[in-house]
Amino acid sequence: MHYIDDFKGPQRLSVAAELGPLIKFEVGNLDVLMLDIQNDGVSPLTGLKIFGRSSVRAPMRDLTPTAWTAASALLWQPAFASPVTLAVAADVRFGLNVTALYEVEIRASGAGAVLLLSAGGYKVRP
Repeated sequence: MHYIDDFKGPQRLSVAAELGPLIKFEVGNLDVLMLDIQNDGVSPLTGLKIFGRSSVRAPMRDLTPTAWTAASALLWQPAFASPVTLAVAADVRFGLNVTALYEVEIRASGAGAVLLLSAGGYKVRP
């Protein structure tokens, strides 16, 4: 794989009580989006979903995998544990297959959760 982008480096993101948009990534020129998420807040996450769209005018669709720890069409590299209820001081890493996507949006919930999110974009070499 060939490294393309770090999306302006690590981001510190406060999470609301209700599930809502947290961050978007334009991935039209990428094959894999790697995410590293750490909960630096005082409360665990209560929800995490992945949404995506196939073009600039397409609607955002829920792509959240049913199993975060098993490879699937979306999970290029599965997580070691589900990030949905990420505990305080815990971290998780996973990779998304974004070959057919234009944009990916992470939505989260968990009042008191603060996520340190780092992302890397990659192109698979033939």
